[in-house]
Amino acid sequence: MAVRDQAYELRKLIRRLMPSASKPQGTPPRLISVAGGRPGVGTTTVALNLATALSQQGRRVVLVDHNFQHGNVAALCNLTHFHTVADIWDGTRTIHEVLQPGPAGIQIVPAPSIADAPATAMPIQQHRLMDQLKSLGRHADFVLIDLGASRDEFAQRIWQYCDHSLVITTSDPDSILDGYAMIKGVRDQLEPTNEVGIVINQTSAELAHDVYRRIQDSVQRFLGLNTFMAGAVPTEPTLIFSDAGGQPRAAAYPLVAQSPASPAARSLDRIASQLASRPIPIKVPGQLTAA
Repeated sequence: MAVRDQAYELRKLIRRLMPSASKPQGTPPRLISVAGGRPGVGTTTVALNLATALSQQGRRVVLVDHNFQHGNVAALCNLTHFHTVADIWDGTRTIHEVLQPGPAGIQIVPAPSIADAPATAMPIQQHRLMDQLKSLGRHADFVLIDLGASRDEFAQRIWQYCDHSLVITTSDPDSILDGYAMIKGVRDQLEPTNEVGIVINQTSAELAHDVYRRIQDSVQRFLGLNTFMAGAVPTEPTLIFSDAGGQPRAAAYPLVAQSPASPAARSLDRIASQLASRPIPIKVPGQLTAA
């Protein structure tokens, strides 16, 4: 069960005072997908900490665990009895019935177990989930969708729906290649105006810039897409929550809330601030069509 930290009441006050807290009902939240080229690069860890950082900055945040193979947000946040995103897919639950309170004031939509995960995604299921997420305008400013390393058709189409997309990689050469392959795999789902943010995890700032330059050059030259350097997260042992198989192995409370002065937490906080300040790309009418 989530525990209210000492800053809980302060964040409530900030939300009441922020203009976004009174935005019109019809204004949808900003949708951000978070994906990694392979398991073990820290996709879920980064997504959870970015959601927490945005919440601590006064935003209302929902984190959707859409990693059907290695979804562990619920385990990391000590959630035990819950409905999942699969219940939204099949129409048995609404988004408000599935939302669970998480750490630092965020709301969580858990992933189903592998046994309960849908085998395929029908267009009506895809649109049902995205419509439910977009209906959260009165309750959320940001929705982060953790896709893990999934490259199935529905995961690819989520990129199309989102306002921003983040790809998580490390400085490992294989991880860099997998990150590029992830972007290449969704190329046909994106417009040239769409930007892809790159987060280099578990690395130094100097090495991260070299990694980003290599990815940026390849993406622009061969794929014709724009990227931006979302940030670099230095190595932090307590930040590595999962192994290559996606299983939790460390304390669950997000680092940005537990140790906000640590270098990794400060980096994640800066990434969250950059995302919040980026302009929303213009969607092309008719772009989002059923598969």
